Amino acid sequence: MSAVKIFQILSITITVAFVLFLVCRGRRQHGLTYLQVITGLGIKIALGTIYGYLFLKFYHGDDTWYFFDESLPQTKLLLADPSRFFLELTPAASFEQATSFFGGVQNYFSDLEFWIQVKLLAIFNLVTFYDYYLDMCLLNGLFFFGHYFLYRLITNRYELNTRLAFALVFCFLPAVFWLSGIRPDGYLFLFVTLSLLATDRLIKNPSWYNYVVLVLGLLGTLIFRPPYAALLVAALVIWALIEKAQRRPGLAFFGVYGLCILVFFGSGLLSPLNGLPAKVVERQQTFFELKANTRYKLDSLRPDPLSFLKVSPQALNNTALRPYLWEAKGILQFSNAAETLLVMLFILFFIYKASFNKSWYSDGLLLAVIGFALSVYLFTGFTVPYPGAIVRYRAIPELLFIVVAAASLRRLYNN
Repeated sequence: MSAVKIFQILSITITVAFVLFLVCRGRRQHGLTYLQVITGLGIKIALGTIYGYLFLKFYHGDDTWYFFDESLPQTKLLLADPSRFFLELTPAASFEQATSFFGGVQNYFSDLEFWIQVKLLAIFNLVTFYDYYLDMCLLNGLFFFGHYFLYRLITNRYELNTRLAFALVFCFLPAVFWLSGIRPDGYLFLFVTLSLLATDRLIKNPSWYNYVVLVLGLLGTLIFRPPYAALLVAALVIWALIEKAQRRPGLAFFGVYGLCILVFFGSGLLSPLNGLPAKVVERQQTFFELKANTRYKLDSLRPDPLSFLKVSPQALNNTALRPYLWEAKGILQFSNAAETLLVMLFILFFIYKASFNKSWYSDGLLLAVIGFALSVYLFTGFTVPYPGAIVRYRAIPELLFIVVAAASLRRLYNN
């Protein structure tokens, strides 16, 4: 990378950091300092630069460069015909190609996920003059708020030291790496953490504004990864039942997930071809048809409870424990293996420390995050056999669990 390029990246980092500081410093107790903003943004941009370089050099660009390439003609369209540029965001074309209303909605959400990413990059190109790395800098100015919302959540909820909170949220590099590239994951993290922050505020203050923010967060999650939205709603219901409705934690947790399991497999009994189990099987077969250099062993699912039960250990093993250190190949797989080992050690530490103080059991957010993480791990393991995709899909629940569990333990042993 040339000295000119490095200077450009540094210039944009400093400029964007200043703007973010004006927004995030707040007039409240837990605002960010300028040093924290520029450090957090600098980490994301540095990792985003490495992300783009590695995928271009070793993986032929992959999706991250595909989105950028698709933005180039969109910038030309924006300059030549602005009305058409924005009209493509409407649902007209999606419904024309659909055979039913719900099919049109599904098509529109899928199109919207693509257009949001590509058209935002197209607008950035007006400033960056069609440069991938400079687009990445601006995009991480937006993705920064995913971390900021999580930071605000744990500092307000757990009265956590701001330096420790900052380190937990912004400096767990394995997860931050996957949330810093030009990909849907950064958008998804932004909307998930927005939903969590809105739920926390709704439990304390049920205002119309917080309801609007929650709907916005869930809608964004639905656009960028529909299964995540369903799994997130279940987790938020558990949280609300424990802390708003004052239900017993165990009853809320197992009751909600028991009901979800009944609805999931019950839909298969009502409609074997279109039920939810059949949709998961269909998604797994779609992934099986893709080609990749490395693939984990994953048995084919059938749309019945026994098949899902049999594949569950394999699914959790692929998502939670692999790649093992001895099977890793290449720099990304070695880093993923080290990350997996680090997370497993943290989980063991959490179990050990939590066993001495059972009051964590009534922490609705912690139980919600545990349920969300386990359900995402299971769903990902059921459908995805490729380590490259798995590590991206698990980055968000992994970071959420580490941050919330560490904050919860800190509060328990400070009281």
